[in-house]
Amino acid sequence: MYFSENVDSHLRSWLVHDSWESAHPMDEARFFSFVRVLVDESRFPAPLELKTSLKSALREYHPNIVLSKFEKDIDRFVADAQTIFVYEKSRFLLRQS
Repeated sequence: MYFSENVDSHLRSWLVHDSWESAHPMDEARFFSFVRVLVDESRFPAPLELKTSLKSALREYHPNIVLSKFEKDIDRFVADAQTIFVYEKSRFLLRQS
């Protein structure tokens, strides 16, 4: 388990596809679904922790993957997830005031 059962389910539904790193709307929707659940259901992991979890999950779902080919993609997804988290956190704080 990488996060929680529900978060891991969304992580799996995104990463299990061979096209997980594409800009296809379905892959993007699965990524955003994963991030939404991650933000809603758990503390947000530090970037290194998120990157490590993504790499571990990719190794599990794609045993023959060469992760070095996807470093930029992984970094982009971690950065996008962090941006979404910061936005959601600031939006929540603004509603509180």
